[in-house]
Amino acid sequence: MVTQFLFATGIENSNPTIQGGTYRQDELAKCGHYQHWQTDFDLVEQLGIRFLRYGPPIHTTFLGQGKYDWAFADLTFGELRKRDIVPIVDLCHFGVPDWIGNFQNPDFPALFAGYARAFAQRFPWVQLYTPVNEMYICHVITRQYHDRYRLPVMHTETNLWQGPNGDEAVNWLWKEWANVLRVRNDGVPMIGFTWYSLTDQVDWDSALRENNGNVNPLGLCDLNRQIRPVGQAYKQLISDWKQVLPAQSVCLEVPIVMPSESNQPWAYQKQTEAKQARQRVANAVSKDNQTIE
Repeated sequence: MVTQFLFATGIENSNPTIQGGTYRQDELAKCGHYQHWQTDFDLVEQLGIRFLRYGPPIHTTFLGQGKYDWAFADLTFGELRKRDIVPIVDLCHFGVPDWIGNFQNPDFPALFAGYARAFAQRFPWVQLYTPVNEMYICHVITRQYHDRYRLPVMHTETNLWQGPNGDEAVNWLWKEWANVLRVRNDGVPMIGFTWYSLTDQVDWDSALRENNGNVNPLGLCDLNRQIRPVGQAYKQLISDWKQVLPAQSVCLEVPIVMPSESNQPWAYQKQTEAKQARQRVANAVSKDNQTIE
């Protein structure tokens, strides 16, 4: 069971279509993850990271209403479980299957809910999700969010190009980390930090709107799977701080069960307690909203 601060990275799984829907920008393919997924998981372990934003490619997994191809997910999530790496599952980053069309499809919410339910049923040991890619949250909004809902916050994404001097990304890492400490010292229960992503990304400079093949040096590692200076700095940051920052928040009532522990009787008990804790929070928020109205 884990209660320390959650240091994470992620593997980019966006797959939007461009050029009038004729070309799919599959970042897992462009960044070589389909070929090097085991090496990528090796790198996660080498960097001392135990939490990984990761998800199956929705466009090849979600084949139709109630129809799924779990082959790649079974391989990769099985390996994550074996390695005791906790996935924070990105079910939908950017992009939907061809048969859905786009996010304007009015049936998307119900269809996506079915997909999410099917994933959770197939991988019941998975505990953490970012169901749909998050918004950027600045310091002020973060504080407002916590003041309203009294819930903990996790920093889930940042990066910067390595740059010509070779230290730009490292300097940004320390600046972002200082901001996380500032928010936490202001009383907001921060429970985690993420450099996104594990490897460099391709065509992110055009927000995936163009198929130029431009490698953007944003990752902890390059596409040859060599650790960048920011990766070494992040590894050191994790080593220095992982036992220093307890996650002082309601999340201590919802402890994170490591994959290797998911079948233990006490884990099932914790799941029951977590559901009860979430219900208490939901009831409190509902009561506050009724008072405001």
